[in-house]
Amino acid sequence: MACTNWKQEVERVMEVDSPITTKAEGVLKVLEEHKMLYKLKLVPSQLLVHPQNRSGGLLNVADMHAKGAAMHSIGFSFKKLSESIAFEIPISKKDLVFKANQSLSDLNSNMVARPSGTERYASISTSHTTAFLKSVQQGCRTPEEELSHNGFLNFESMCGKGGDLRKMVEEGWTWSIISPEVEEKLSGLPGFLQQALNSEHSVKSGANELEVAATIAAAFEQQESSSKDLKKAQATALASRPSCSDYINSVTQFVKQFSGGEKFPLLKLLQSISKQFAGTALLGQEFMELLAFTDFKNKQSTMPWIRMSLATCQMCSPKAYIKDGVSRFITPSDFTKLKQKAMLDKVKQAEELLGKGYELLQASPLTLDQQAHPMARYLTRLGLFLLNKESKGQEGKEYTSLANITDAFTAECFEMKQHGHLNARQAELAEESDDKEMPEAMESCQDPIQIACKMFKLKVGSHYTHNGQVMKLTKVEKDSATLVYNPFFGSAVDHTLTHDDLKGIKPFTRPVPHLHSAADIAALYPSNAMVKEIARAKAQHLLYEKYLQTGEFDVVVSSMGHLFANADFKKGELTLLPFGNVAVVAKEEVAKTSVVLFLAGWRQEDQLVVSHTKCNFEKATGCWSPFFWCKESKDDKEEKPNMTKATVKYDELTMPCIKNKEKVSLQRAGMDPSLVPTNLLVKDSGGQEYLKVQPSHPMIVKLVCKDGEEIFQKTKNASLSGSEQLKKLKAQLQSVIHKELDSYEAN
Repeated sequence: MACTNWKQEVERVMEVDSPITTKAEGVLKVLEEHKMLYKLKLVPSQLLVHPQNRSGGLLNVADMHAKGAAMHSIGFSFKKLSESIAFEIPISKKDLVFKANQSLSDLNSNMVARPSGTERYASISTSHTTAFLKSVQQGCRTPEEELSHNGFLNFESMCGKGGDLRKMVEEGWTWSIISPEVEEKLSGLPGFLQQALNSEHSVKSGANELEVAATIAAAFEQQESSSKDLKKAQATALASRPSCSDYINSVTQFVKQFSGGEKFPLLKLLQSISKQFAGTALLGQEFMELLAFTDFKNKQSTMPWIRMSLATCQMCSPKAYIKDGVSRFITPSDFTKLKQKAMLDKVKQAEELLGKGYELLQASPLTLDQQAHPMARYLTRLGLFLLNKESKGQEGKEYTSLANITDAFTAECFEMKQHGHLNARQAELAEESDDKEMPEAMESCQDPIQIACKMFKLKVGSHYTHNGQVMKLTKVEKDSATLVYNPFFGSAVDHTLTHDDLKGIKPFTRPVPHLHSAADIAALYPSNAMVKEIARAKAQHLLYEKYLQTGEFDVVVSSMGHLFANADFKKGELTLLPFGNVAVVAKEEVAKTSVVLFLAGWRQEDQLVVSHTKCNFEKATGCWSPFFWCKESKDDKEEKPNMTKATVKYDELTMPCIKNKEKVSLQRAGMDPSLVPTNLLVKDSGGQEYLKVQPSHPMIVKLVCKDGEEIFQKTKNASLSGSEQLKKLKAQLQSVIHKELDSYEAN
């Protein structure tokens, strides 16, 4: 009856409409009153991480080492520890807890302490600190340079800095321990309490979007089958006030649409990938909204695997792309690129390949954490290949096709099948057995081939260095091994080494040296590599020349983007050219609305496109072209168009333009005249002000010559030099000069 009483009281407290931290305090108080919670001093070696910690992710190992480095730099102190709470492990769940922690250590290449088998408690708070101290005690590997002692943590070396590190490891501190009976009766309580503690100490270890998604999924799974509701599960996750509270609807939408159904297999796969490869950076509001709501315009599929791929790429972002704790590797333009018509076939093929790859792993005997390793690489490689970002990813390797990536995935799956669940990140370590250390058969202990392979980490087909040469291991025999050296010029040379001589070889992990093909070299000579750039520059120059020749017309611009004529233009007199930056664009990426130029002799698959240059009239920055401000209108009674599209040719360049097919009249009649900028006014010796202009040559003829319009009708290439006005000016000037000369001679 006592058991029933405390259980009912705890459930009653959890159902109260109050902040999650208040509920957690109430739960702990009830457990303490019923003797279900007690105090005990524990050392880190007595503790494991509870499987429900961090919404099932246990802990993030990279984050654990980063926090350890921060504690080491300021000094370890008991005063910095937050409230420490752990569950005494129930006998029925002991194997589950031990396997989860063992898998965490294996999958992270011995960067976190391995269970000893004697631990009795599982932490739900202070877990990163406790796991780090335990890893220090075991001398685990570390990625943090300031902690590294030849790549490993060194307890004695770290204690030399002072502080409470030694006492923390050897003496421990007081914990609040919850009896095992509690977890057996209320299996979801550890997750609830860790969520509350995570909220309370969010400055130290706030939950990212994936952890919130996992919390939503876990809350949904714990609901009664007759009343399951994702909105209620969302409210449970929202109670801890996660950093993604403002856009939690997008997180819930992703869980609802793209996590694989009520068992959430895809979400759990993402969680396992995060545990092995990702940090704790946020994915970001903009990314989550695009991930959840982007329509890829495919009637056959909503592209769940493409979304999984993008999420994996964002989670596993290189550190250089993490700003203010938010991953910024995958951008909105990447989503836009995948929606383009030209990408449709590739995206569809990638979606199918990822689905088949997952089915292959599901049919294998591998556990979820084991499946996550090859699947993470497959998701990342395909995603970055589609986005052309392979060189920017953590792997940094570029693949030539989807088929090549799939071949690599298949090879990794086959290797895992051969070697159990060994993580590829443990390649530098000696190969070990699957879950347990098993005694080796007598035959293998007496087989010189197996002994040599284990001792020197040999693998047929791999490359090694010997005497400064890179060689491929082709065969291992009882007394010797054969390596083949392929020089750049000449025939391959076989080298046979005794087992004693193998001590001098080292694995070669970089790309195998090779000669580039003549075609690859020829393609990069300036005569080939610069063809497009030269054509682009030529088109840009001709466009600019034609623009200057045409002249800049007198128009007025409004802040709303309207154009008004500031003069009268006869039919066909107004020509707007598309001046802007010329770029070479792949043909399949050219939009229907793009402004395309045609250059004589251009036979490339790509096209020359003019882009609209940005300008800001208020700040007087940028460059503007009236062409891009002239909007199309419908040919109806309300808005009859007065401009039409046309083309104009100049030298070797043919370009689109806009001409007036009707007379365009002055729009500013009756309005105040425009102010003339002072820098355009010049004064003569008498104080008379004149307007300084830089019009085109035809415009000067029209301004200077009284019969300028008639001149252009009579003469194709009108010139000032032959005009009557210029002859009169010359005569007047000569008269003045002669008078001055006569006066000078008379004196």
